[in-house]
Amino acid sequence: MCSKAEGKETASRELIEETGERFVKSVTEEAAEKTKVIWCNKPHKNGTQGHWEAIVDEVGKMEKSGKYETIL
Repeated sequence: MCSKAEGKETASRELIEETGERFVKSVTEEAAEKTKVIWCNKPHKNGTQGHWEAIVDEVGKMEKSGKYETIL
């Protein structure tokens, strides 16, 4: 059985975690808005399965990191 103090501590910890997650999400979204992604205008010709998807995934990670202003 939980005491009232333990219940309050648990609720406080959950609120801190939720607030932290929202902060990280907003910072990540803000960083992504500042990053400009320039995709090539030529068709992608590498036929290796999953190759293009891997590029798109990696660019997405780079964009969300906030470390880059422009990704070519």
